[in-house]
Amino acid sequence: MKLLAKIADDRYQTASSVESDLSRCLAEWEAIGKITRFLLAERDVPNQLLIPEKLYGREQEVATLLGTFCRVVINGRPELVLVSGPSGIGKSSLVNELHSVMLPSRGLFATGKFDQSKLDIPDSTLAQAFQGLVNLLLRTCEADLVSWRDELLGARGEVHPAGEA
Repeated sequence: MKLLAKIADDRYQTASSVESDLSRCLAEWEAIGKITRFLLAERDVPNQLLIPEKLYGREQEVATLLGTFCRVVINGRPELVLVSGPSGIGKSSLVNELHSVMLPSRGLFATGKFDQSKLDIPDSTLAQAFQGLVNLLLRTCEADLVSWRDELLGARGEVHPAGEA
């Protein structure tokens, strides 16, 4: 499970550490026919500086986003959350914290990022969010895609004939 951990910081940081743990397992297996429990990655010292992916000092903002997500799950009504602030303060990192929470629930997650170089393109941030959402939907199976198409057409007041693409 350490090799498959979702968060990179929880995985082995070096191949030599994996080799060390596997060698220890092999030696114990050959010597006593079993492998005793031991702390994994004891010799896992990376040869470069690694900056953790964990977000620090943003607990209140994360709680606000999670609260909004919980309301949407409970009430079934979509909500729009706008995160603003100066560049470089971690707005994207903050929003991406919610993404890991939503994955198990099969929620849809769409984000758009304001880009000053696209000031002349109306609603470019919103268009970027919808583009991501459409790309996500196009990667789903055909049955899910048909279901979403029917939902979207129903929201517009249209009915899609069955079996028609």
